Order: sequence, then structure tokens, then C-alpha cells
Amino acid sequence: PAISEKVSKNEKENTIQLINRIFFLSIIPGILVTILLYNYPHEYLNLFFSTTEGTIYIKKYAIVFLFHYIQGPGIAVLQAFGKSKQVMKLCTFFNITKLFLIIILAFIPSFGVFSTLLFICSNFACARFCTFYIFKENFFSVLVK
Repeated sequence: PAISEKVSKNEKENTIQLINRIFFLSIIPGILVTILLYNYPHEYLNLFFSTTEGTIYIKKYAIVFLFHYIQGPGIAVLQAFGKSKQVMKLCTFFNITKLFLIIILAFIPSFGVFSTLLFICSNFACARFCTFYIFKENFFSVLVK
């Protein structure tokens, strides 16, 4: 709501500062969790699931989930700029693609678990980058007017 208010009042500098603050405050816990999961995967798996199997997966793909922490604020900013239709189309496309990959790769044993996780994480990262591409294209066009 604060971003929408600042955009409607045409307060460009305050909008930019607020968006920078939002992304900064969302990336800090993401970095912290990523570092903790990367450095202590055995302890967290043992704590939550009473097993240490799968620590190699956590260590390998922990960095990908850093994008997850900045996705929510990115979508909120795009919605504040009135781009929710584009965001919905993008999220729908990538969710359908992810489900399709999961279904197809589950029936191909030669791919194995690592490649399935790799495809899912790459889909996840591509969705985040596309969201930020839309953000970059629309953010600057709205603020320049």
C-alpha cells in the first residue's frame, strides 16, 4: 500500500528508497538462512527430520532458495505498479512448466534425482529472473513519467 500511495502521489525518490529498503530487508534473512543451510545441513536435517540423509541435496541447492526471499517483495512491487496480470501469467506459465517437468522426469529413471532437482531449481530461478525482468522494464517506465 505504501508503494501504491507514493506512485499515485508521483513521489519518485521516496518510491525508489522504499523499494530499495524492501529488497534489502528481504534479502538479509535470505542470506542468513542460505548460509546456515549450506554450512550446517546435517544439524538441520537431524533437528527437523531425525535423519541426515539428503544433506548433499541441501548443500548443493541451498543458494537457489535465496531467490525465494526476494520473489515476494518483487511481486508486491509489481502489483503496486498495476502489473498483476503479467505476474499472474508468468507464475502460471512457470508453475505449469514445473509440474510438467516433475511428471515427465518421474517416469524417466535415467535422469535420477539430481537432474530432476536441477531442472526444478533452474525453473525456479528462471521464474524469479523473469519476474525481475518485468520489474526492471516496468519500474523504470513508471518512474520516468
